[in-house]
Amino acid sequence: AVPWIVVFSSATMVQIGTVISQNGLTELLSDFIAPYLSGMPPLLIMFLLAVLTGLLTNALVGMYAAMSITITCMAPVVYSLGYHPAIFLLPCIFMTNFMICNYAQPQVFFNYSYGWWKPRTAILPGLLFVLAGAAVAALLCYFAAPVLFGVPLRLS
Repeated sequence: AVPWIVVFSSATMVQIGTVISQNGLTELLSDFIAPYLSGMPPLLIMFLLAVLTGLLTNALVGMYAAMSITITCMAPVVYSLGYHPAIFLLPCIFMTNFMICNYAQPQVFFNYSYGWWKPRTAILPGLLFVLAGAAVAALLCYFAAPVLFGVPLRLS
């Protein structure tokens, strides 16, 4: 049987992007976050956003909600910094799709009751996997995505 929390989170959290974008939260976040990120190198910003998405996916919300939150909230921030949001937020999309190693994931809930592992067992390997995955995704998207898609990282 599928746990009810998995059913409800999958059904309701997809709409969070619409709620965030319609109530003005994206503009508020853009005004708040952009000054802190303005002096950072673009590769570091991509890495930090990928880590944020990986942590959201594994610890707080499901993959659809994490993608909705990071893409909807960070696209205006990235655009205000002068970067192309489609290329810049690509590591966030990658991080939501291959993050299934921590105990907070619904796929892992299915085998927890068998007693094979404890929730603490997955925290350190999961965190290392998030950091390594974010580094690889940020590097690949920083160097390869503009070449593959023919879109520059910086907007003119």
